[in-house]
Amino acid sequence: MLVAGPDGIYFYDGPDRGVLRVSFDLTQMHPVLENAICSPLTVSSRLVCAHLGGVFDVPHPGSKPRLIALETGGPIASIQATEKTVYWIVDSGKNQLTAKSAPLPAL
Repeated sequence: MLVAGPDGIYFYDGPDRGVLRVSFDLTQMHPVLENAICSPLTVSSRLVCAHLGGVFDVPHPGSKPRLIALETGGPIASIQATEKTVYWIVDSGKNQLTAKSAPLPAL
């Protein structure tokens, strides 16, 4: 999964369980999050990740993830964020999707 952010292209590196940011000219790569599952992901002013247990954000590269919301209704199929709110779609059963949202904490 690739996501364009304001400062580069972000992607989840599944085998190494982390998120990397690549510069737009593809000459530099920097770790943003290590040792965490982050799929699907989105980027606004921060990295926002989904995983089986919920949604979390990473306010700055290298900082600890902060839990935004628990998600027990099913796997998260898609996620998007603005500066203040995160939105996600839950696969809640056969032919059922549920839209949810939560406010993002201040940076």
